Amino acid sequence: MDAASGNDELRRNLTALVRDLVRELHPQRSRFIEIEPSSRIERDLGSTASPAPN
Repeated sequence: MDAASGNDELRRNLTALVRDLVRELHPQRSRFIEIEPSSRIERDLGSTASPAPN
């Protein structure tokens, strides 16, 4: 396995892990949330956490 295919596999596995976590945390919205490597928590994944103070 070369580095590029290893990185692709790692990216797919990590994306699947995040997708599963988001579906567990937001089951009512899981059909509407699309998880991709370029997703951002606040913008795409519906984070309800408050931002950290500066």
